[in-house]
Amino acid sequence: MNSEVGTPLKEKFADADLHRGVLVVSHDAVRTGAPLIALNIARELVRGHGIPVVTLLRGPGELEPDFASLGPTFLISREGPAAYLREKRPWARQAKHMIHILNSGSRIWSWHRLTRYLGARHIRYAVCNTVLAGDAAVRLKGLGLRSIGLVHEMSHSIRAYGWSDQAAALVRGTEALVFACPQVRADFTGMFPLGDKTTRIFPQGINIDSEHLSEGRRADLRTALRGRLGLAAEDILVLGCGFGTFRKGVDLFVQAARETAACSESAGTGRIVFAWVGQLQSDFQAWAEKDVIELNLSGRLILPGQQREMAPWFAAADIFFLSSREDPFPTVVLEAMASGLPVVGFSGTGGYEEQARGGAGLTVPYADVASAVRTLRRLAEQPGERAETGRVGRERVEAWGGYSGYVRDLLNLLSATRVESADKSDSGSLRGSGR
Repeated sequence: MNSEVGTPLKEKFADADLHRGVLVVSHDAVRTGAPLIALNIARELVRGHGIPVVTLLRGPGELEPDFASLGPTFLISREGPAAYLREKRPWARQAKHMIHILNSGSRIWSWHRLTRYLGARHIRYAVCNTVLAGDAAVRLKGLGLRSIGLVHEMSHSIRAYGWSDQAAALVRGTEALVFACPQVRADFTGMFPLGDKTTRIFPQGINIDSEHLSEGRRADLRTALRGRLGLAAEDILVLGCGFGTFRKGVDLFVQAARETAACSESAGTGRIVFAWVGQLQSDFQAWAEKDVIELNLSGRLILPGQQREMAPWFAAADIFFLSSREDPFPTVVLEAMASGLPVVGFSGTGGYEEQARGGAGLTVPYADVASAVRTLRRLAEQPGERAETGRVGRERVEAWGGYSGYVRDLLNLLSATRVESADKSDSGSLRGSGR
């Protein structure tokens, strides 16, 4: 039971259970791609559809107050209440109302408070975001909830990080699975046969406010940030971003910066500067900083760390370089395209080739840094090609529809999983558990 991109959207939802609320499960609250997708889903449910949201966080992170501002938030934690509960500044006010579910170290969670809460409000539906929500999906199914699972991972990562059991649990615990593109679905089903389980293809939206995408606003942001970075008008800024891991190819990004710096400058083009925005794994930043010193890359490689707002960086950049070895359907590529940037990425990494097709981006052989450098340099020298590729990419993102259409598709899918009769709920369901 598969559908294609662009499923017709319903204007209203007749299912009364949907309007009682939806549980959103996120594997943590770190400011990275998947938790931001969960947060944007929750925001759109509340603000776009007036549907109450309860959030279950399987781990902590700086997005906790953002989730808590949208509705009751339960956090599974080994340490108990976080330090921000003693914080007096306004940003922490909402997070102080979070409910902590202590995990003593075993895999048995204390679900009593969450179960009572969901039962008292007759919440029947859940969105389980990422394969790491698999065990939650199984538990929720046992409580009588109908869940859909959002798969943002590919088979190699699932094997490498030991997530196979969780992924299999997500398949068992959900009524339907959602993928961002056909490549991710094909890869996942090659590892986990789904039988007749319903699947859908819904591309997610972007994390940049539309107000930051207007030409005037982007021009202001570009001027301000490039000024702070000391970039001249003719300099070309190549942007990469995300949690800097080996999977994300941050080492390949640094290598590309090094090889580009070793090339002679082209006439009419200033420096080509690389900037990786995001937290870097473990001690990688320290070694990357050593590379900057030893290889004389000062002014050619910028490592500003994690940034709360990415809009200024997309506005300041001229090219986006996706250096990932595996990346299912990266939101950062959608954001680069929405910002009018040409994107260069490796083949065989996941959903990027779907994003780049039709001239929306450029693809080079897998992990081939030399090919990437040649393509980046060509784009740096060809403003017309940059502009045309950026235009096509921007139109592709607009056609996908953003979070408004994405969440409406999810709600349609949730409604389609409706239980035939509430009287058929088993004795282990949530019915009556709020007494």
